Amino acid sequence: MKRLIMSLLFVTAALILTIPSMVFAAEVKNVTVGQVGKNAVATYDLGGGEGETEAEVTVTITAGNDRLTSDKLHLTGDFGKGVKVGTGKKIVWDATKDLPADFDGDLSWSVESIASFQKGIAYVAGHGGHIAVINLKNEDVAFIQTGKPLFGILLSPDGNTIFGFTGDGYVKEISVITGIQTSWIKLGKKLHGSAFAPDGMIWTTDMNDGNIYIYDPKTHKLSDSFSVSKSTCGVSFSKDGKTAYIADMPGGFINIVDVDKKRVVNTIKSVGDFLHLSRTNHSYTELWQTDGKELKNGKLFGVGYADRGGVDGTVQIIDTTTLKLKNVITVVSGNITDIDFTPDDRYALVGSRQVPTIDDSGISIVDTKTEKILKTYSTCKKCHDEKGVTVQQDTDSGRSYLSAIQVNWQQSDIPNKAKR
Repeated sequence: MKRLIMSLLFVTAALILTIPSMVFAAEVKNVTVGQVGKNAVATYDLGGGEGETEAEVTVTITAGNDRLTSDKLHLTGDFGKGVKVGTGKKIVWDATKDLPADFDGDLSWSVESIASFQKGIAYVAGHGGHIAVINLKNEDVAFIQTGKPLFGILLSPDGNTIFGFTGDGYVKEISVITGIQTSWIKLGKKLHGSAFAPDGMIWTTDMNDGNIYIYDPKTHKLSDSFSVSKSTCGVSFSKDGKTAYIADMPGGFINIVDVDKKRVVNTIKSVGDFLHLSRTNHSYTELWQTDGKELKNGKLFGVGYADRGGVDGTVQIIDTTTLKLKNVITVVSGNITDIDFTPDDRYALVGSRQVPTIDDSGISIVDTKTEKILKTYSTCKKCHDEKGVTVQQDTDSGRSYLSAIQVNWQQSDIPNKAKR
């Protein structure tokens, strides 16, 4: 035991601190590490961004060649979820229970604050015939070939299956685990938005004929269809599952649909100019509707954002209780096409074409309280540049156009079957 204490004294003096700076969310600062008796003690301050009151703090200790995470360490104190912003935070490590008595190597501590948007794997559908797969923590990128450009994408509740929807009316299923893909199944004409209905069926919109096509993921067949309006796009459901919110793309309005009767019972008019996909937040209090702004006076203009006359898209926020426009978010550039939310509703992931650069699409992280952009991920160009791929920008044949995004918040690593 004496030898262990002496080893700890020596090692503590040589501790290396890895403290990433995160100016866009809660930030770990002023870390010091010392020894009290047989324990190693780290103290730090946790600073918060605007409106930030708590954060998740992770601890990783590297002992020689072994990387030990907090679930493998005997730690107590201020780490894990729900650590309050403030000074004088403390983490105590009983190293005698985790290190051999004769350990005499180097130790490296990593104390990080992790925002909720950094903990998932994003799946991004686009016009290039593949799905981009992005690790939101380290920005690693991979892809899954689909064989056709995708206009929509949906993850199963368990995160094990991807449903891909095409602009010529087909759907296919892709196993996240095995990589096995089904054959294409014909549903409609020009599919885009999709969501799981309360009965487990998938409702998908059609931009060509304005129908809703209902796909049964158990039988892998078309179950039903019904007409809604001229050109349907985004589709989301209310908390009780009795109401569907279905956007009409060129009409700029949202249909309120009775789910049981499959009938339009109301409309929210003058929502935007050229509506794309939508999403309710996890508390179902708001419907966030994207508006790509590619239509003016009934005619297409500024398609691709960079064309002459193009303007930035917006996100319209609808109060699901009053069914009235509550707010408009204007901070995200490009043609905005889709939305997702972190499980705590603190951040919105806004998918947009031709951001951060003209030959890319991106996911902008928007703080739902301050409505400020904290970060933008590249979904296309980073991978294209690494592989030496040049994408033509004068046509929409495989262009870097983001269509839809889905995030598995329980997943921490890119699937093994995705290609690098």
